[in-house]
Amino acid sequence: MMFRPEGTNLMADIYIAKINANITAGDTELAKSNLGYIWDYEVSDDRRATLTNLRTQLGL
Repeated sequence: MMFRPEGTNLMADIYIAKINANITAGDTELAKSNLGYIWDYEVSDDRRATLTNLRTQLGL
Protein backbone atom coordinates (compact mmCIF):
# COMPACT_ATOMS: atom_id res chain seq x y z
CA MET A 1 0.00 0.00 0.00
CA MET A 2 1.34 3.44 -0.90
CA PHE A 3 1.02 6.48 1.32
CA ARG A 4 1.57 10.13 0.51
CA PRO A 5 5.00 11.34 1.70
CA GLU A 6 3.43 14.15 3.71
CA GLY A 7 1.37 11.65 5.66
CA THR A 8 4.20 9.27 6.42
CA ASN A 9 6.48 12.14 7.43
CA LEU A 10 3.83 13.49 9.79
CA MET A 11 3.33 10.04 11.25
CA ALA A 12 7.12 9.70 11.64
CA ASP A 13 7.24 13.03 13.50
CA ILE A 14 4.57 11.80 15.89
CA TYR A 15 6.33 8.49 16.48
CA ILE A 16 9.72 10.18 16.92
CA ALA A 17 8.16 12.33 19.65
CA LYS A 18 6.56 9.25 21.24
CA ILE A 19 9.85 7.32 21.15
CA ASN A 20 11.74 10.23 22.73
CA ALA A 21 9.09 10.45 25.45
CA ASN A 22 9.35 6.69 26.04
CA ILE A 23 13.14 6.93 26.37
CA THR A 24 12.84 9.89 28.76
CA ALA A 25 10.35 7.92 30.87
CA GLY A 26 12.71 4.93 30.91
CA ASP A 27 10.31 2.69 28.99
CA THR A 28 12.70 1.31 26.38
CA GLU A 29 10.46 -1.64 25.54
CA LEU A 30 7.64 0.66 24.45
CA ALA A 31 10.18 2.82 22.60
CA LYS A 32 11.37 -0.26 20.71
CA SER A 33 7.79 -1.22 19.93
CA ASN A 34 6.99 2.24 18.59
CA LEU A 35 10.18 2.26 16.54
CA GLY A 36 9.31 -1.14 15.09
CA TYR A 37 5.92 0.17 14.03
CA ILE A 38 7.24 3.18 12.09
CA TRP A 39 10.49 1.64 10.82
CA ASP A 40 9.16 0.06 7.60
CA TYR A 41 7.40 3.16 6.31
CA GLU A 42 9.11 5.17 3.58
CA VAL A 43 9.96 8.53 5.13
CA SER A 44 12.21 11.43 4.13
CA ASP A 45 15.96 11.18 4.61
CA ASP A 46 16.06 13.49 7.64
CA ARG A 47 13.43 11.47 9.46
CA ARG A 48 15.13 8.20 8.49
CA ALA A 49 18.36 9.58 9.98
CA THR A 50 16.54 10.45 13.21
CA LEU A 51 14.95 6.99 13.37
CA THR A 52 18.34 5.38 12.71
CA ASN A 53 19.88 7.39 15.55
CA LEU A 54 17.07 6.33 17.87
CA ARG A 55 17.54 2.72 16.81
CA THR A 56 21.25 2.95 17.66
CA GLN A 57 20.42 4.63 20.97
CA LEU A 58 18.10 1.74 21.83
CA GLY A 59 20.78 -0.81 20.98
CA LEU A 60 19.02 -2.32 17.98
